[in-house]
Amino acid sequence: MSKEREEAISFVLDGRPIWARKGDPVIRAAEEAGTYIPRFCYHPRMKAVGMCRMCLVEIKGPRGFTLQPACFVQVSPDMEVITDSVAVRKAQDGVLEYLLANHPLDCPVCDKGGECPLQDQTLAHGPGESRYVEEKRHFAKPIEISSIVLLDRERCIQCGRCTRFAGEVVGKGLIDFAGRGANIEVAPAPGGTFDNYFSGNIIQICPVGALTSKSYRFKARPWDLEQTESTCTSCAMGCRVVLQSSQNEMTRVLGIDSDAINHSWLCDKGRFAFEATSSEDRVLAPYLRKNDNLVEVGWFEALTQVAKTLTAALEKVGPATVAAIGGGSISNEDAFAWAKLLKGYLSVDSLDCQPEGGVDPSLLLGGKIATFDEVVNSKLTLLLGADVEEEMPVLYLRLREALLAQTTSAVEIIERRTSLSTLVSSSLLIEADEVLSQIESIDLSALAGVKVKDLSDEQVVVVVGQADLLRSSSWRSGLVAKVLQRYPNAKILPLLQGANTMGAVQMGMSPGLLPGGRVIGKVPEDFPWPNPPKSLGRNAADVLSAAAADDIEIIFLLGPNPLSGFPDKSLVRQALERSSMVVAIDSHFGEWTEYVDVVLPLSGYGEYFGSITNAESRVLPLGQSLVPAGVSQKGWEIAVALAESIGYDLGFESESDIWEEIQAISKIHRGFSPSLLSTEVEGVVVPRSVKVHIAGRRVLDPVATPGISSVKRQAAPLSEPVAIYDFNPDGELVDSNDSSDSLDELSDVMKERPTASIASRKEPDKLRLHLARKLYGYGVEVASSPTLSSLVSKPKLRLSSESARVSSVEDGDVVRIISGDLSSGEFQLEVSNDVVPGVLVAEFVEGYELDKFGSLNGGVLVKVVKA
Repeated sequence: MSKEREEAISFVLDGRPIWARKGDPVIRAAEEAGTYIPRFCYHPRMKAVGMCRMCLVEIKGPRGFTLQPACFVQVSPDMEVITDSVAVRKAQDGVLEYLLANHPLDCPVCDKGGECPLQDQTLAHGPGESRYVEEKRHFAKPIEISSIVLLDRERCIQCGRCTRFAGEVVGKGLIDFAGRGANIEVAPAPGGTFDNYFSGNIIQICPVGALTSKSYRFKARPWDLEQTESTCTSCAMGCRVVLQSSQNEMTRVLGIDSDAINHSWLCDKGRFAFEATSSEDRVLAPYLRKNDNLVEVGWFEALTQVAKTLTAALEKVGPATVAAIGGGSISNEDAFAWAKLLKGYLSVDSLDCQPEGGVDPSLLLGGKIATFDEVVNSKLTLLLGADVEEEMPVLYLRLREALLAQTTSAVEIIERRTSLSTLVSSSLLIEADEVLSQIESIDLSALAGVKVKDLSDEQVVVVVGQADLLRSSSWRSGLVAKVLQRYPNAKILPLLQGANTMGAVQMGMSPGLLPGGRVIGKVPEDFPWPNPPKSLGRNAADVLSAAAADDIEIIFLLGPNPLSGFPDKSLVRQALERSSMVVAIDSHFGEWTEYVDVVLPLSGYGEYFGSITNAESRVLPLGQSLVPAGVSQKGWEIAVALAESIGYDLGFESESDIWEEIQAISKIHRGFSPSLLSTEVEGVVVPRSVKVHIAGRRVLDPVATPGISSVKRQAAPLSEPVAIYDFNPDGELVDSNDSSDSLDELSDVMKERPTASIASRKEPDKLRLHLARKLYGYGVEVASSPTLSSLVSKPKLRLSSESARVSSVEDGDVVRIISGDLSSGEFQLEVSNDVVPGVLVAEFVEGYELDKFGSLNGGVLVKVVKA
């Protein structure tokens, strides 16, 4: 008998025997058995509170049947439940009549009209007509409770979903109930607002029209919407979403409850980044620089000019003078096509999808990548240089939930406190350069409260962050290597910056690599690419340095502004100015447009079908809900067209052709087919030999996810899962294909790179600059989205009290950062002991002159002086 059946409980529901999981509330057990119990306050991802009383059912006890809330009572053996008795219907009728006593009858103008659980349940369970003739209460509206959310107070039914989400899920109880009796209302703290990274979720989970979005308010009706399943591309989490559009304009993005990934939550960046698709900055046609001006031209003229210049450079000086930066934000199909063109035909190896430094590809391809479920269920989670809320916000919510539930113990090692510091077992503030020498002597298991005898290597997960943009991949690799010496079988979860950085690395978009983790110089004779690179190329930082020294002829910028996260902006400017040709394959004009010679229009988010691979190596589908803007094309189509202009045939006419070749040469993707993505909502973890829990689609709660199910009834349905996996008798995934890759050679290749030099601090008032990554700090989504751009705030500087004393500055002072002849603008200083002494933390936000100090070559020493 399976473990699930052993823990199952039998009870009677409306006269029929039902099996349910131990610990499930009656409301969930009934729903999975096909009986829907109406509800308002209940949400499957939050604790039950039984506030609305809409889910009252009759449950038999010592005194017979009594009315009890189905969301609050757990199933027990031989329990008897009745959901359709006269008493139950009368109770539901009464609850609805009470809720409607003061609820305005403004459904025709309410944003929730057509997808409102209150509407639906009144029709199904309500009284049919009102006995009230008195005037309903009225409030001024709307009330702005955050930069994103508007509140119509008279519509609120006090279900508490929004306040519980704020306090329970996010841990920042910025809103709560105020007032008493008939005057009770949701309100932010006096003088405060509900501004946080997750405020948009309360709009989605509100069961009525009380909480609305500024950007969606009065914009569309659900019956006018078309919807498509897709994946968020704002970070490497890969949250599952639905894209909803009307008349070829995306109107909103809603979260899907994916058990393996995002649990229906989205960060505000992922929820509102879609606004960039209709931005005025969109590139709608090819542009070519003529007489120092970008001029709109046709595809033929633009591609012909690129092909001519590229061919001349290759014939004159060879492939070493051609480079490509980016690829972490384009699809798997795009990345593979560009890798084939540049590496397979032109022998160019200077491709880097991690221009910000990122994580060493040998760690990404070593077969030890952890899933999000493994992170939140491991016995020991090590957070190394990770600010999870800033780098992967929804993973922060899942980790926070796990730490509170004690399903994992965590140790944080970083130069500054983060949002998880108060929840982890230990938060160690250590200067980054000292961590490498101290990590071996730190008793990590003791700090986590885990006994060594109870801890095996397989129960350890290392979360590798990029909280400091000045730290190179060699620093991160060295730190992880020392941890793996102690826990050889530990798994790694990298907090990658690009949504598809993992996929791009797997497709060969990194120096020294070919698709599937193959290493250049050791290519089998039957490898289908005719001219793979013979020598190791440059990474992004080296490419830019070489270009600034006139050693690079042509630079391709692949994807939406791939250099936005590169901190050394002055080096970027020099490099692009001195290159003979800069070709941008981009969906938006951006900060580097003035340096670009050719712009080729790339289809934007929601304008094409494809796939990405998230940080846990899970391949996820990208859905298309819009017609591509202008004459923009997919990235792989541009690569094919450019190859034809040069005289090559990549052999791709569709995404299926690309995946056929990927499967032929990449062992990582052996056994994978893009057809799986149309049937499996959770995506597919590669390599397929990795054993993961395969979950079917969760029951779509129409009240937990209003707006998705209503569109499902009226427009495009969500796909349903089918059986696509083989399982052994133990319930484990079976795959006869050997997906293992030997990557020993890759580590040796990467070691050929010079390691970053570490600056020496001899003067006590000199500080090591820590350039903190911010969610809204940079990127096309932020710059081109009206909602997100309004959330960008001036960066802050933080310093420990000890360092402030040495530097003769105080909390609240207006200061400048200086280093040699360089001087920054003015910033307000915050003195906090949440920062390790000797380190100055500066938030990296584009447009505030901090790029003067950006460098990927170790820490930068600076001073802080009063302005």
